[in-house]
Amino acid sequence: MPPPVPSESSPESLALADDELRELLWKLIEETDEAGGAYKRAGVRMADLDDNVRRLLADAYGMYLDLRGNARLTQEAARVEAEGITPFTNTAAGIRLLVVTMDQRLSDMQRHIDTAKEQNRLLALRLRQAGHDYDQALSGSWA
Repeated sequence: MPPPVPSESSPESLALADDELRELLWKLIEETDEAGGAYKRAGVRMADLDDNVRRLLADAYGMYLDLRGNARLTQEAARVEAEGITPFTNTAAGIRLLVVTMDQRLSDMQRHIDTAKEQNRLLALRLRQAGHDYDQALSGSWA
């Protein structure tokens, strides 16, 4: 609301108007500073959230590479072992050895699958949290 306009042009009324104007101007400056500070804090917060998501994606890609590498090593080990045992599969002992060896490789693959599931579960939790953090930041309700 604008300050009341003095009805007289006396020096006292002008001084009063100047004081009120000065007070309003200082209030405006303070509010502008507060808004600028909030804007800067929001920018910093969004940059922090962006960095967090970048790290999350880098972690996810690293997990993918590790799991893919482990799976390929297990597959290659199974292939090499099967090739080494195949000449002996014309005997019962050779067949048993092949079955036991392939069971071991299947167990290894199952462990890889279980690890991938757990890592994906944790990754999904982190992604949900990042989404929640963005929602809070956009609504202005972050700490």
